[in-house]
Order: sequence, then C-alpha cells, then structure tokens
Amino acid sequence: MFSTFNLILMGVLMILLMALPFAVRRVKRFLGRRRLKPFERSLFQELAMRRLENFKGIFEENKANPNLRDFNGSPIIYAAASHERNLEFLDYLLSKGADVNARDVRGRTPLFYTSYVGEMKPLMKLLSCKGIDLNASNDSLGFEVNPLTAALYRNRVEVFRVLLNAGADPVIAEKLIQKSAKQFTEYKDGSVYKRMLEASLRWHRGQKQMVFVKEMSEKKKSSSQPSEPKTNINLAKLNPVAFKTILVEYL
Repeated sequence: MFSTFNLILMGVLMILLMALPFAVRRVKRFLGRRRLKPFERSLFQELAMRRLENFKGIFEENKANPNLRDFNGSPIIYAAASHERNLEFLDYLLSKGADVNARDVRGRTPLFYTSYVGEMKPLMKLLSCKGIDLNASNDSLGFEVNPLTAALYRNRVEVFRVLLNAGADPVIAEKLIQKSAKQFTEYKDGSVYKRMLEASLRWHRGQKQMVFVKEMSEKKKSSSQPSEPKTNINLAKLNPVAFKTILVEYL
C-alpha cells in the first residue's frame, strides 16, 4: 500500500512532468530573445506612441531594416498593421520594402491578424500589395487557420467578403475547417460559419461555371478565325455584388 506521502509525491511529479514542455518552451524563448540596439528600441517606442515624424527620422538616420524584429522576434510591420491608427507607419514601412508576408513568432502574418481583429483600413492596404499570400496558414489558435477562416471564426462578414473578392480560396478554407471542425462548432457563434462558407463555395463554383461558359462561347466564336492567345480571367475581379447577394440569401 502506498503511503499518503508517496501519493502526494507521485502527484507532484506528474504535475511537474506535465508542465515540463511548457517550461522548456519558455526557457528557449527567453534564451532566444534578441537584443535590440538603442535606435531599434526607439523605433518600436515611437510606433507605440504613434509619433510618425520621430519614427521616420530615426529610421532614416540609422538606415534601419524595414523587416526589423522586436526582442520576441515579431516583425515591426506586424505592429504597424495591428491598428488603423498605425496606417501611416504601415504605408511608410511598405514603401521601404517591408515584407508583407512576414510572420511573427506564432506564424501569423499581418493579413491574418487584421482579418482576425477586423481592422479594415490596414486590411485593404495589405490586399493592395503585390505578392501578398492570401491563404497563408498558422496554428496560433491551437488549430490551423488562415485569414479567410479567421474571418469565419470571428463572424466578420465584411472582412470575409473582401478577402474572397480579393482572391482568397474558399476551397482551402473548407479543408482547414474540416481538419478543425470541433473548434469551429464549439465557438459561441459557430453555426454562422457554416452558412458563410456554404455561400462562398456556391459563389466560387458559380463563378467558375461562368468562366467556363464564357471560355467555351469565345472558343466557339473564334473556331473559324486564327487562334489568339487565351485571355486570363481573374476570379478576384469578378463582380463582388454577386457574392454579396448570395451571402445575404444564405445567412
């Protein structure tokens, strides 16, 4: 028979073993913290205080890196995109060549965060950038998500519509959700995402059918004429009103 002391000791050891992975991650993160130079600390401070002219002066004087990271490894563009009141800082960093797809220590891109919190002005600015990854995923919520599924998860209809119209792929979103169905259905408003995703998939399939019919019609017309290069049709630029109508119908 185990004594009371032995049972308590075993319980303590089990708790310590369960906490060990977390402690190891914390120690690694602490040891991996990078040391910032004085001017780098000043840049983050000026951004936090929203003093743009001071920020520009320090940046130009020290020829700072637009992809500068803080002591936790998060890129400065992430902080600039976190709130609409930082929009001028975001514009400035992008003009200096900041990486629009830079990830923070949790794998989140600026587009993901703006989609998650619903910051429309930074979102629109990021979507206007060439080369932005609309479907970049991460597991920062404990399961795999991307900007479109983040909008679904937070029931941000306008963000969802804007992302879809910009070219985000609802098929990829559906696959991510299928992998994490439990988390979505347990969310307090989880029932809404199903209707939103269903509407987006119908819209997506409908637009592909429209493109197919248009291409076949053009092919038939040009069959008796010399062949011409095929026209690339950008799904992202198709009429957003069509999606909005479908979304209203199915929500």
